[in-house]
Amino acid sequence: ARCTENAARHAPSHARVEAAHLAWGARPSQQAQEEGRLGGCRAFDVIIASQVVYVLACIPALVETFATLLAPDGEVWLYNDRVSYSLGPDGQTECRACLDKALASHGLAATADTCLRLPRDFDELPSHAYLLRITRAPSA
Repeated sequence: ARCTENAARHAPSHARVEAAHLAWGARPSQQAQEEGRLGGCRAFDVIIASQVVYVLACIPALVETFATLLAPDGEVWLYNDRVSYSLGPDGQTECRACLDKALASHGLAATADTCLRLPRDFDELPSHAYLLRITRAPSA
C-alpha cells in the first residue's frame, strides 16, 4: 500500500507500482510470473529492497530473484544496515561478500549509490550500512 501511495504522490503520471509477496529464488519468481501474481509484469524496471541481506543462506536466493525479475535495463535499489546476531562481529562483512559473489555469478553488479537522497533525519549512513544500485553488468 505504501508503494502505491508514494508512487501516486511522487512518480510521473504514467508510472505503475506493483508489490508482491513471494518466496525468493528463480523457481518461485518464475512461478509468480507464470501465474500472473506480479500484476501482469514479467520484469521490473526498479526493484526496491531493504534489510534483506542478513542471513548468509538466504542471499543466493535473493539474488536469483533479482536476476529473474529485473528488466534488462532495470535497477535494484538495496539498503542494508543489519545482519543476524548469530553471525557474530564479522557478520556484516561476510553477508556483503556473499552478496557480491552471488551478484557476480548472475551477471549483476553493485555500486554504492550517491544519487539517491537520504531522508531529512540522516546526515549520512551509519558506517556499517550500504545503499547500493544494482544493475546488469556490462557485457565484456
